[in-house]
Amino acid sequence: MARGEPLVVYAALRHIRAMNNTEAGLLAGAEQNLLASLHGALPPSPAWFQALDCSPAAQFVTVDGARIEFFTWGELGAPGLLLAHGNRAHARWWGPVAPLLARAGFRVASMSFSGHGGSSWRDAYHVDQLGAEMFAVAAAAGLKENSAGYFIAAHSFGGGPTILAAQTAEPALAGILTVDTGLMRNEGKLPDDYSRKLRSYGSLTDGLARFRLSPPEPCENLYLLDFVGRNALVEENGAWRWCFDPNFLDRLGRRDNWAALAAPKRRMAIMYGELSTIVAGQRLEEVRLQAPRGTPFIGIPQAGHHVMLDQPLALSAAINAVLACWLSETARAAE
Repeated sequence: MARGEPLVVYAALRHIRAMNNTEAGLLAGAEQNLLASLHGALPPSPAWFQALDCSPAAQFVTVDGARIEFFTWGELGAPGLLLAHGNRAHARWWGPVAPLLARAGFRVASMSFSGHGGSSWRDAYHVDQLGAEMFAVAAAAGLKENSAGYFIAAHSFGGGPTILAAQTAEPALAGILTVDTGLMRNEGKLPDDYSRKLRSYGSLTDGLARFRLSPPEPCENLYLLDFVGRNALVEENGAWRWCFDPNFLDRLGRRDNWAALAAPKRRMAIMYGELSTIVAGQRLEEVRLQAPRGTPFIGIPQAGHHVMLDQPLALSAAINAVLACWLSETARAAE
């Protein structure tokens, strides 16, 4: 990475230093290790969540030598929707939302970028390669079979590669949505205290007790926190470790996507949690000014940065509403 190169980095990496008094007040009393008190037990969950198939069988496609993990829901031939996750997350972060969107009439796929989830790790990563992974999953998952094309919705870090993907010549990509992606111009230097150690634990219970959100926000839906936490741990050689490459960001080649935000070649909508500590205040206003005039900005009430954990039903409804409008516009234009 060239020093001084204009880059967009993700505010989550600096949330402690950048937090203002209002954001700090939101986090007052928020526990970081919210699952520790459960001692490995499953928390109670509502009937709507229990009725969903949040973990269908994993599928894989190979991209530049790496196996990329993805999951699918919905009927082939329906309008396609690809879901991308944030840093140090995985495909199942979208588990409570993806089947709801499939019920709404979409062919949905949720993927794990290389270095995350069940996907392979690489010696080096690049944002353009992450874009190639998204395109390959879209093809392998059958998202391109509808004449209206397919869409990408990406949370947090995943919004950066998605904005760049909207600049490419991918013919079937019809639009993108970012979900609480904290973009800003910066040199991209990671904080000195950014952990690069891959920790392991003696049991799944021990690992769950250490699972925490970044940034550390409250989460009332412990059943969703437990769901993503359990799927973030991998058993290996008698111990449990996290499912991400701790050196991913150090090994990631980047491009400036701030300019791409100003001139997307596809439809674009920007969603954010109204209680987010990442997309808020001055940061949110800068994104509003950089995005094209008329870009929809949609706040999800009572949601922090981890929108799909805080308000999964509201998020799925908002995504469905935006895509339904875009599909209607496409149908009218074809008449």
